[in-house]
Amino acid sequence: MAILSPSGAAVKDNVEKAAEAIRSRGYEVRIMPHALGRHGSFSGSVEERLSDFTEAWHDPRVKAMLCSRGGYGAVHLLPALDALRLEETSKWLIGFSDISALHALMQHRGIASLHGPQTRHLALHPDDSDSCTAALFGALEGTPHAIEWGKTEYDTPGTARGTLRGGNLAVISALIGTPYSPFQSDSILVLEDIAEPVYKVERTLCQLRMAGLLDTLRGIVVGQFTDYHPDVNHASMEEMIRSALHGLQIPVAFNAPVGHVERNMPLILGATATLHTDSTGSRLTF
Repeated sequence: MAILSPSGAAVKDNVEKAAEAIRSRGYEVRIMPHALGRHGSFSGSVEERLSDFTEAWHDPRVKAMLCSRGGYGAVHLLPALDALRLEETSKWLIGFSDISALHALMQHRGIASLHGPQTRHLALHPDDSDSCTAALFGALEGTPHAIEWGKTEYDTPGTARGTLRGGNLAVISALIGTPYSPFQSDSILVLEDIAEPVYKVERTLCQLRMAGLLDTLRGIVVGQFTDYHPDVNHASMEEMIRSALHGLQIPVAFNAPVGHVERNMPLILGATATLHTDSTGSRLTF
């Protein structure tokens, strides 16, 4: 497994402890040359980050690529990576947050990828006593876990089957109008975000609604929206999102264990998934 930093500068301790956790499972680990670098807020220049990614992708010994963290910067790599023959050496790409841009590229090229824990999580929770770590390695080893969570008052019940896409809302909404937009008609869309005011999320959802990008979705999984404050218009982010999605006539499952939280369960983006939500809770299977 390779560890790389396509976006922000990594925390060295997290990378080294995550590498120890991966080795303890019998895997070899390669920390890419610029994974612990710094270039402004990034781990390296665009050329350095691109070099790490392409070198790991074309290394036949590497079967999975773990992103150290999110931050910002993955979008810089998309045009150059899209010019490569990625399908010839496809392998698992793992990460979330800003890495949603790279997931969108993978789905554009027909490659499944893993939206899930990064090095900080593995540093803190190195073994299978943690449900996210167990599920991550289960997916890597061919036994993906179904994900279940409790009902909320905001859910719209129903069952949907489609290709799972999405990730961080701010990142993926910035890809609208590009070849990498994950807002595709056969999709179950996953959404999460951090430190975005309620009104900004509402504005993005209004844009998506008016552009017709939500009308042909098969289902929506609303993950965790963290580090925000209620405003005078909405008591909670969830209340606002329910209002913004009203009338779509598709299953919508809130409070999924996905996002900038300790229980950030891995999702196989680009895979066919089934979402079921009812009065007992929600379940996502692959």
